[in-house]
Amino acid sequence: MAPIERHRIFSQSFSTVFYTIPIRGLQDGRSICAVLRDSGGAEIKPVLDFRLGYWQVPGVPQIVSFIVSRILPKLRGMNDHSTLERFLSFLCSWRASCRLAAEIGDKAVYSLDIAPRLFTPEQACLYVAQQRLHRASAGCFGTEGHAVLVAPREGFERAYTEINGELVQLDLLNDPVTEQEAIVWIQNLAPSAKSNLLDRLSPTSPDYQSLAPFLIAASPKAAAIPLAERGARFSIERAFSASGQLFVFLESTGEAPLDNLQIEPFGASCDRQTALDLLSCTCPHDELLKTRFVAKVDLRDQPPSSVCRVRVDIGDQHVQQWVQIQPGNTDRCLDFIQAFWPLADGDERFLAEIASPLARAWARRPIMQPVRRMGLSSRSENPPSIDLQIAAEASLTRLHNTLWGVRSSIASDQPIRVTLPWTDDPEGTCRQAKEWISRYGFQGSVEMLPAHATEAAALHLRPQQPSIALVALKAGFIPPRDGWLAEVANHLRQAPRTALIGLAPNRRQRGLGVAEISADDLCSLLNDDAIVAVAVSSDLIGCSPMRSLVCCTLAGAWVEWLIGILGQGGRVHHHAGLELWDTDPSHRSRGFGIAVDLMSLSQEAGMAEYHERQTPRDNVISA
Repeated sequence: MAPIERHRIFSQSFSTVFYTIPIRGLQDGRSICAVLRDSGGAEIKPVLDFRLGYWQVPGVPQIVSFIVSRILPKLRGMNDHSTLERFLSFLCSWRASCRLAAEIGDKAVYSLDIAPRLFTPEQACLYVAQQRLHRASAGCFGTEGHAVLVAPREGFERAYTEINGELVQLDLLNDPVTEQEAIVWIQNLAPSAKSNLLDRLSPTSPDYQSLAPFLIAASPKAAAIPLAERGARFSIERAFSASGQLFVFLESTGEAPLDNLQIEPFGASCDRQTALDLLSCTCPHDELLKTRFVAKVDLRDQPPSSVCRVRVDIGDQHVQQWVQIQPGNTDRCLDFIQAFWPLADGDERFLAEIASPLARAWARRPIMQPVRRMGLSSRSENPPSIDLQIAAEASLTRLHNTLWGVRSSIASDQPIRVTLPWTDDPEGTCRQAKEWISRYGFQGSVEMLPAHATEAAALHLRPQQPSIALVALKAGFIPPRDGWLAEVANHLRQAPRTALIGLAPNRRQRGLGVAEISADDLCSLLNDDAIVAVAVSSDLIGCSPMRSLVCCTLAGAWVEWLIGILGQGGRVHHHAGLELWDTDPSHRSRGFGIAVDLMSLSQEAGMAEYHERQTPRDNVISA
């Protein structure tokens, strides 16, 4: 005697009641006598014949799936499911081989020569591993006529799945695949297939970061998506991350409104809605209106991510695109956002919420490459009493003018230190600067900042020999008279813990007296780009600039440093000997960089607003 168990399947698409009887092996053709009782207690003993069912018989697929997922896991000690697999093998109409293409985290990606249209996006499969059956779904999509299956990475040997109403056996060929082979295969996928693969990897785990960038097109800019309106389009321009925040830059032309914008970092929980802030501005574009957006997402409680998915409804279209996230702590990022946003240096909200966080991340980025230094001949064995630094810009013409003016106004044995920014031709730039320095008979050294370093990095370079004072001036300006350097040195000796600043007369703010200069005065002068030189004694050189670095421009870094000196009890004065003349009055530093530094100083130090700019409340600027 063997017990009969009753089971019920109930779903929207299929419902039935069936019974199971424990037997050994396949008993096709065997008869049994079942003992049943009716409602009155009378026994009914029908004779039942065992017959192997066909997959096409209604109810067989659902019952087999129920047995594998619900009944077998409850049977203790039954670790061999070979009989049931043998039954599945009998029912198969055909078989196909699946080649392992990549192993990513806990997922195995297979390629098979079957038309993708025959699969569903989530294909139900019965997997075999070590003679045990498991039921799980596999993500499926197509690429160039082939199907791709994303299955659990559990060492499965075979899989059974329904294709076009028939049961098919899939032989999973698990030959080892190197990471380089997987990357090559991924790079050869069609763009839509890459997006589908990311869709199936992202919701489960963030552990696929090493391969995720290879699933994105080489360019970080997504292709423009045409909209219904003639000539209208939508594009995802860039995505940057810095300081725990993600910034996504979008552009739309036409009148279609942008609705339901969602940004999901790779590996984020699919049931969690990520909050975002959105800025927008409009500007004319031919006959169509162009609107630019910046979406900001807080990532501080999210796992690190190298790609993100952007979903948006625009007009009557739904757009979904994966975009590679670039580091935001670079000069290229600041150049892009300045060009992207109309009137970038005049929009207070854009400066505060977008530009400043990215600029501060760049300012705090550690310099990993060494600074290039080239020494020049020295006629004195004694260390210099004054470290005279000339900070050059990319244009060497302004440096030449300053070298000529300094040469005629200081002692012949005073060495100089020329600091150059990185250029596309570093060897040629250093050679040209060294030639001019030698021509005018200077002693000292030439140093070049590493690639992608900020202008402010010039402030943090120190001479190889100690000195009693630092005097730094911008290239493009010349001293007012002979003996100016000695005057500055004498003032520093007589006034300890005092820093001096030099102003360009054509940029000097009216009404500035000779009294001590406050932090507000410094920021007002920075706003006018009027500070062109600083001088400090050795006892103040080690003062820390505020709490942490925030400025990217050299003038901003000077002000940041001087505010730190004021905070530690020092004083700041204007000195006439540092009132330098501009060799090209029409030349000005980038207003955007100064505006960003002022905003960063305001946010970091909690100061009052230093300058007024009018910004519409709805943050829409007509450019």
